[in-house]
Amino acid sequence: MSPSVADPRDIDPTCFTSNHALRQGLRELMKSSGNTLNSIPAKSGGRIGRTTVYVNTRKDDRPPSALAVSEIVKVCLPVEEGDDRHGAWMTTRNQLARSSSDSGPGQASPVSQTEPEDPLPGRRWWDAVGAWWAGLLQAPPRRRPIAVTTLAVTLGAAGAGWLITGHAPSGDHCGTRSRTLTAQGGECVGVSDGSPGQGGAKVFGAEYEPVMAKIAAENARAIDNPERYVTVAFVGPLRRPGGGGAFGSPVDPADPTVSRTLQQLEGAHVAQVNANRTGTFKIRLVVANMGADETHWRQATGPLTAMTSGDGHLVAAVGLGLSQQESVDAARALAAAKIPMVADIITADGFNATGTIDGRGPIPGLVRTATNVGTQLRALEKYLAGQRRYKTAALVWSQVTPNGTPDLYARTLKDGFLDPRLGLKRYVDAGNLVFPFDPRSGETVLTTISNTLCGSQPQLVFYGGRQAYLPTLLQKLHDRPCHGIPVTVIAGSETTGQRHNDPALHDDQAPITLIYCPLADPGQLTGKNNPDRELYQRFVTDFVHDQKFPQQHLGSGWAALAHDATLTTADAIAQASLGPNGTHQRPGTDAVRGQLFLRTGTNAVRGATGIFRIDTTTGDRINTHPPTPAQLP
Repeated sequence: MSPSVADPRDIDPTCFTSNHALRQGLRELMKSSGNTLNSIPAKSGGRIGRTTVYVNTRKDDRPPSALAVSEIVKVCLPVEEGDDRHGAWMTTRNQLARSSSDSGPGQASPVSQTEPEDPLPGRRWWDAVGAWWAGLLQAPPRRRPIAVTTLAVTLGAAGAGWLITGHAPSGDHCGTRSRTLTAQGGECVGVSDGSPGQGGAKVFGAEYEPVMAKIAAENARAIDNPERYVTVAFVGPLRRPGGGGAFGSPVDPADPTVSRTLQQLEGAHVAQVNANRTGTFKIRLVVANMGADETHWRQATGPLTAMTSGDGHLVAAVGLGLSQQESVDAARALAAAKIPMVADIITADGFNATGTIDGRGPIPGLVRTATNVGTQLRALEKYLAGQRRYKTAALVWSQVTPNGTPDLYARTLKDGFLDPRLGLKRYVDAGNLVFPFDPRSGETVLTTISNTLCGSQPQLVFYGGRQAYLPTLLQKLHDRPCHGIPVTVIAGSETTGQRHNDPALHDDQAPITLIYCPLADPGQLTGKNNPDRELYQRFVTDFVHDQKFPQQHLGSGWAALAHDATLTTADAIAQASLGPNGTHQRPGTDAVRGQLFLRTGTNAVRGATGIFRIDTTTGDRINTHPPTPAQLP
């Protein structure tokens, strides 16, 4: 290419046959348009920095990042009506990147369209030095002494890290250059799409590597056309094995609660793939880890709020974790950024668009696809009334989470058991036994409660607490002095995680029955009484045979629930993208939020857990068929 090109519109990107030539073309584009390393970041609105411009336009055989190409071209070559020069540059970049990726080991793979800015981590430190030097030459003479001083400090820090470790210092970004990730207490929290630039498939630990690899591969296909994708974030607590269980006990790797979020991610990915097979706008799925106990929700939601602008194209969030205060805080942060949300396993009453869960006002844009606690308790009351043999109940409920914050799921269960409108309060009134417990007090508190029950011997124990503490309660009931007297425990939907082969439930000398209302029990969903079973069977085929996820990961129902939340989001995105006269346009957050609250009437969601609708006021799930209680053993 001749260096004498004066008009940037005369540069034809389709002529570039190598990454080296494309980089040279970007330099020429900057020069002919009168832009510099300093002007590009400012004119891009800060979406890329000077380091990124330098690194992606210097002589190199690696493909420049999609983000760098997109922003440089947008700044240097404003699109005029009727042309598609920007699209031509991106198409060339993606074709060259794919060719590099397919050429063999050691070649660079395409970089994420939303590669985060971070000047030093993840790059050779002398790349950063080169950028600083280029910037120094561009700086006005009066500012060069300041730039030189800054350069010296940067060289000292970067060089020291290189001498000690042999690579650029990574700070607290989980060994990556991504500012959307942070190392906190042995966990990697924050946002990643699984791409190499954002920590790769191993970023959240080995347990999540297989599903993160699948998500990253699907994301790469989704952003192949930069103008035809949107981003959806899965937000949740990515718990790691060995992190400690209830009352400080070690986590059993076989415990289904350990892999709850893993199963959710697998279900969400199935919905992502299915949506991308037919959708005009493909879904790029990013994962936002709030930490095992959700205390790092800010590190998860902060980057997401920034992704609604620029090339992030974030239009919705799914998941949102458990029914606890940290999840509410995260939902309110996302709502403040006008990001619509579809919760998958949140069931606490009032944790919806009304925001009555904590009395701090509405949470605009929040819908959920799991049956709420009130609906579950109504089904349980009908079941107990049909038995006609139960008279009295004791109420045992946990007040707070191990973090010391309100456990909204437990509180909702407790309030529901005591709500006369739901019909269960009469059992508690007859038993006259209410036992609150703080899980931070240790398991001896459950020993005391269980032994105390021998006094009045209630037939029922209403349990308002997390499944994590349920095995301990069952064991204490099994060991109580009056263990020969039968007792039935009534619990909420999280009991789905309870092991069916728990020895405490299989001792004729200490008869204990457990009854709860599951959200997505495979036995019920495949049963002849489920008129929507074909929808679930189709999901099973996609999950096990197409994606090769383990069959046993379907047992809890978490995967099906996450699938339905993502499916609901995908349906809303598809509807929101429809323009006039059959055209399509990339939807924004407002359009997607509006469509979520139109999942009613004939516009129902055909999910793996059945056909359901969304309440246009509260955002709650409206079941086509009422939930059915389950009993163990």
